[in-house]
Amino acid sequence: PLKVALADEPIDSREPFLFHKTTHREIYERRQEGRPDCGDVILHNERGEVTECCLGNLVALIDGRYWTPPIESGLLGGTFRAELLERGEIREKILKIKDLYIAERLFLINSVRRWMELELERTSVIPI
Repeated sequence: PLKVALADEPIDSREPFLFHKTTHREIYERRQEGRPDCGDVILHNERGEVTECCLGNLVALIDGRYWTPPIESGLLGGTFRAELLERGEIREKILKIKDLYIAERLFLINSVRRWMELELERTSVIPI
């Protein structure tokens, strides 16, 4: 699995660059630079909602179901994510930071890597 950590600071869910694939990657790069010991970071917004990873969308297996955050949380809705939603393989749901710690498994998904299992760095304090 790819080692990931929770980003040190939240993103602004209203930031227009989050919703479009562009070369403007400062939002992602700044969070990733804060955790050079990890392969990626999981982003979260000002409301404590999980959004995505820097390299792709996030899926959490919780109670036997695969969940991905909704676009309204502040993320780029990737093509592979859209395909999985259309096929009913994953569903949208607001995921809070605490959900990362109760998930049975976490995945990064994108059209190149498809499904990549994640290993979340465990901290002594679980954020609310």
